[in-house]
This record gives sequence, C-alpha cells and structure tokens, in this order.
Amino acid sequence: MEPMPVSWISTFLYCKRKLYLEQTRNLKVSNERYIVKEEIRHRIFNEINSVDEEIVKSIKSFKVLEEIEMIFRKRYYSLAHNIIKENDFKLAEIGLKVVDFFHEVWSGVLKEAQLRAKNLFVFISREKIYSDELWSKLVPKYLSEVSLESDKLKGVVDRIEIYPGSVVPIELKFGKGPKEGVWPGDRAQVESYMVLSSAEFGKKVDYGFVNYLESGELRKVPNNEFVPEFIDGLIENINNTLEGNLPDFVKNKNKCTRCPLKEKCYGVKE
Repeated sequence: MEPMPVSWISTFLYCKRKLYLEQTRNLKVSNERYIVKEEIRHRIFNEINSVDEEIVKSIKSFKVLEEIEMIFRKRYYSLAHNIIKENDFKLAEIGLKVVDFFHEVWSGVLKEAQLRAKNLFVFISREKIYSDELWSKLVPKYLSEVSLESDKLKGVVDRIEIYPGSVVPIELKFGKGPKEGVWPGDRAQVESYMVLSSAEFGKKVDYGFVNYLESGELRKVPNNEFVPEFIDGLIENINNTLEGNLPDFVKNKNKCTRCPLKEKCYGVKE
C-alpha cells in the first residue's frame, strides 16, 4: 500500500465526506493551476535550502543585519527569477504571467531570507565565528518545503528547524487559529510531521508549531509517547472510511459554505 498523504488526515478531520468523494468517486475541483504553482514553488525552496551552506560560508567577517539580509535576498531573488523564467511555458498554459507569479512567490521567499539572515546575524554577534566554522556550528539551521516519507505516511512540511540533538517541524497556515491551541486538522498534521521528521533525521522531536500567518501567532504542539499511536489510529480510520459507505454531511454547515466541492457533493447519493 502506498504511503498516505498527510493532507488526507487534515481533510478527514475537517470533513470525512469530502475526502471520500475525492478519493473514491474522483469528484475533485480542477487543481491543475495549483499543482503547477506548487511544483515551481517547491523547486525554488529546494534550491534555497541547497545554497544556504554556500551563503553562510561566504561570511568571513562581521556584517550588520542589513548586509547579511541583502546577501540572502540577492541570492534568493536570482534563484526564484531563474526558476520561474525556466517554467514560463507552464505558467502560460495556466494563464499566468511570469512577473505576476514572481510577485506572488516573492513575499514568501523574502520572509525566508529575512528569517535566515536574522538567525545568522544573532549567532555571529554572539559567537564571533565565520566561514566554515560558522556553518558547522550554526544553530538552528533551517530547511523549507521538506519532503518526508515513511511506509505509512508522506508529505511536505513547510519548515524544519535543526538543532544538534533535535528537530522542530513548523506548519505555516493562512488565516487565524482558534482562541486557544490549534485547529484539530492542523494539530494532526504537525503531529504527523513530528513522527516523520524524527524518523528522517534520527533525532528527537519534543514539539512542533503551527504558525498562523494572518494573526502572526506561533502555536505550540507538544509531542508525547501517544502521538505515533494516535496517527496510526487515524490512518486506520481513514482507510476503513474509504473502504466503507459514503459518510453523511458534516453537522457544521459553515464548513459547507466554504467548500469548493459543495455543488458536486450535494448532488451525490449513496
């Protein structure tokens, strides 16, 4: 059996019926545009991850934050521009101009440059080390858009912070979180990535985070010994649901009003 996408878990907790219709009846909203954009975006962040070592090792003397940020910005700008330009024909096929997609992607790339530059500046200011030694001792190191896979699960986590003895997965979510904690689907998603990243990096994962971008809040999701069992139980429940009868509509009709599958869903009978 193929590993289950982590996204199925959050969809299942949001609406079992939606996941069932998508996966067993193939009732999906056309997502070609989304797939093309995500493919290019993922490649950009893969390249960003691959050049961090080179950028950090190029710092051979003290620089102020603005100088370090500009080094990251220039390199990331060049990477993003070249990759998007190479894929101009794909963007044209989905009706997007190169310049428009660049502006859409750049805000996220810029935030990544600022995050990594600030982390590097703080570390340099404290440790007073540079070049190869700086890279070898830099804590934390960041990875973005990281593909993770086991025999049961697979997915792409937005960011991972790497420390000497641990890793911290972070999911970025547009919108706001609940008054307290995180939404159930977001929690399960982060918990899935805690299980996957621990196996991938061979390090402990004490917690993860959901970063709600609209409100600017970073909500902590603690790990414990029951999380793997909980995720395994969800995977089993999802498989049983997909092999069974069509689930009923959700009780919270507010979910239906925002669902892109609404019209098709209402027309389906057992």
